[in-house]
Amino acid sequence: MTAYLVTGVAGSGKTTLRNIFRSRGYQTYDIDEGFAGWVHKETNIPAAETDEPVEPLNLHHEWRVISGRLENIIRQSHGLTGVFGSAHDLYQYAYLFDAIFLLEYPSEEVLRQRIAQRPAGSYGQEPGELENIIRYWPVYEDNFRKIGATTIDCTQPSDTVLRTILTQVDSQAKDTL
Repeated sequence: MTAYLVTGVAGSGKTTLRNIFRSRGYQTYDIDEGFAGWVHKETNIPAAETDEPVEPLNLHHEWRVISGRLENIIRQSHGLTGVFGSAHDLYQYAYLFDAIFLLEYPSEEVLRQRIAQRPAGSYGQEPGELENIIRYWPVYEDNFRKIGATTIDCTQPSDTVLRTILTQVDSQAKDTL
């Protein structure tokens, strides 16, 4: 089994890539679908388990990995398995993956443009969310660079990014492209 991670901050193209991988028959998981949750920065209590008001969540909470769930799904997977998404502490789970790909933004201006173009209701559209993304974006990307993630400019065409990832993780990739 080969597990790989495709990560980046909001709007970097993770969902688009996951949809392409799934359409080609690859096994994929989205961090946002039960593998991460809002956790209080100081108390480490999940937002769903507290009676305190948690809005806006990003002021006192971080989106963090639910470690047992992520570890279990990777252990139970067979073949080539992709995990797509981001969480503040995701870089600490690098040991779970055979390859890590960081979809990075070339500039803050591009990040702002991509977030503005996202569909209504997407992360980054609510008050304070864009500022939160901009605040943690350089730290998030730097954490992944430090652990040796393969960096990919997120403004490249999806097919180019797909080829870059498949060439590194799937020995059969050249036959399927």
